[in-house]
Amino acid sequence: MKNKQYYVYALVDPRNDEYFYIGKGKGNRHVSHFTNHDFGQNTLKDKRISEIGKEFKSPKVEILFTDLDEETSFEIEAIIIYRLGRQILFEGKLTNLVPGGKWKHGDSVTYKEEINPTFDLNKLNLSSQEKLLSFKKISSFNYLNIKQPDQIIYKYNYEGKFETALTLDEFFKGAITNQPIDILKQLRENDFPIYYWKIYSKVFFDEIYISKHLNFPLLEIIDQDFHRELDRLNKTKVKFTLESIIDNNVRLKVIKNNEILSMTSYHKNGNLKSFDITKNGDNYGVHFEWYENGDLKFESGCGGKNCNYSHSYYPNGKKNLEINSFNGYLKHNKWSELSNLKVILNENS
Repeated sequence: MKNKQYYVYALVDPRNDEYFYIGKGKGNRHVSHFTNHDFGQNTLKDKRISEIGKEFKSPKVEILFTDLDEETSFEIEAIIIYRLGRQILFEGKLTNLVPGGKWKHGDSVTYKEEINPTFDLNKLNLSSQEKLLSFKKISSFNYLNIKQPDQIIYKYNYEGKFETALTLDEFFKGAITNQPIDILKQLRENDFPIYYWKIYSKVFFDEIYISKHLNFPLLEIIDQDFHRELDRLNKTKVKFTLESIIDNNVRLKVIKNNEILSMTSYHKNGNLKSFDITKNGDNYGVHFEWYENGDLKFESGCGGKNCNYSHSYYPNGKKNLEINSFNGYLKHNKWSELSNLKVILNENS
């Protein structure tokens, strides 16, 4: 006889009675989400719990299925996550990071639209069968927000030379991490290539035109027509202002005055994204970056090629990293997202 001590549960947001996390386990597994040691493993879930805590004592826990053997609990967990979808990959509303079930590192993190998990309902009693059938599929899997069914990301080097085509499984390499998620979000929201050390595009180009006169931040869009016109105007040696206007919104603006070139970029919602100044191609003055909600993300003060300070901030506005260098003395502070000072490093360079 199989050991039937497992269950499948949901964390419920008491503000709207929506499920926001699905899990399986035994014993007191469901309460582990409310302990401090769990913070940081799934920041999306933890932030939701924190937000709820500002208005309510705690999320509700709903035990969905009980008296299960482990194999069945794996199956049911995976089916519900599939049907409700995950926020992190823009499938649905759950804060789960992985597809659940027997998923392990290296397995696919995405679904194909035609996948439809099967399950032998006879493993459950009648009430549990009805409960499982009540979870209707609301998820969708158009990860790149494109019309064609192929979810392919094209990768180019910094100079715009084509390198390779990647399936989403190859792109994620069997793990959910911030870099591919950030790139995917920008590719979903824009029809332009995106810079992140390399250049990524959901549309194939033989080659992507890149101006060598711009220093743009990570996750910046590459408007090739803008880059071409910038290079053309830059050859004339005249003062100019150039704007990239996409869907009636200014996304990039460059002002050239003698050897000084300033570049301002904007998020799709119109908020500032970055500001940068170069002089004869070198960093000059200050550099700023902002989150999509308008909060400051990064700032640095530069003199020529040497930065005197650089500070970065978490999305919640709290400090992340602080580096100050004056007269050969380096001060380096690092905070956790909970604002507990994590690392302090002071040294003479």
